[in-house]
Amino acid sequence: MCAEMNSLFPLDEAEKYLRGIFAGLVRDEYALEWPDRDGKTTLRVEHVDVKTRDGLLVKEVVRLNHSSPVLEPLTAIAGQMNRWATLSSLTSATGGCSAGLTCQVGIFAPDSAAAEDVYAPLLCTEAAIMGWHAARLARAQFQVDPDSSPLYRTAEVTPYGETDFHTCLQHAHNMRLFANADEHALTAEMPWDPGAVSNMFRVMEAGPELTAEDGRSQEDLEQMGGRTCLLWLTANEPHALYGNGVLSRLELPLPVHGPSAEALVNELNQWELSTPDLPPLFGAWCLGPRAPTFVSFFPNAMCVPGLLVNLLYWNRVRAARVREWVGEQGSAEH
Repeated sequence: MCAEMNSLFPLDEAEKYLRGIFAGLVRDEYALEWPDRDGKTTLRVEHVDVKTRDGLLVKEVVRLNHSSPVLEPLTAIAGQMNRWATLSSLTSATGGCSAGLTCQVGIFAPDSAAAEDVYAPLLCTEAAIMGWHAARLARAQFQVDPDSSPLYRTAEVTPYGETDFHTCLQHAHNMRLFANADEHALTAEMPWDPGAVSNMFRVMEAGPELTAEDGRSQEDLEQMGGRTCLLWLTANEPHALYGNGVLSRLELPLPVHGPSAEALVNELNQWELSTPDLPPLFGAWCLGPRAPTFVSFFPNAMCVPGLLVNLLYWNRVRAARVREWVGEQGSAEH
């Protein structure tokens, strides 16, 4: 236990779990490393003690990285390849990580419970499949029988239903977000333009009734109908490699076509790795069918308690921070 005494992340327990899967695992104080398929995987805890702009303390950063020569050519088309992401982003070398698949989380000073109950189960399960996932991408095997994956419970019903999604919906309403839910999914719109609430307010047929009933001006309605980011959480869209689970997509109201869109998603993945005070990098920015999208997939084996609400809060913060970052780059339309 000596190496773990000052760590919020339960590295000893992670080592026990992963050593049972990977016989070649070695530990160097706060890092675990093992050979994995075509490359090697590293789980590292770095003590940082960084204060956020809100005055909170990020005590440590946990990074999970799988590097492999077979992945390096794919980083040039990461915007497309990351559509198959689970928790890891395909990026070129950055932030002390080798080119390959990477995810990370910054752990705040009082977050030992989150580190043990949420981050450790997610990271350890991701660590167990990273090498296999990388090998599928490298061999262009984008759809397989999920039972052949390293995971279990791939065909079971995802363990979230109407109660869970409506609990998440209540949290969204508490954030004053325009949101809807049913037994399989939640959608929530997050402001991109100042004062934006929902694209619904662009339907001007309802304009006179709303202005009359609520005392809003036409200018108010136009502002409320500004651009928003759209979050989708769904439990009925299986992954092509891992079967059932929760799919999370955060779509930005920006163009998805052309080289600038590809550059944007690559830059966003690099940016997410560059600072410890962003939400967990559990997923990847990619070129979605309609918009630049942050996509994550949590197979059934990763469906920890409270996941849906965590995803809502993580993506609410991510949407706000990305909007600031894009503005700082002078790339609002990128």
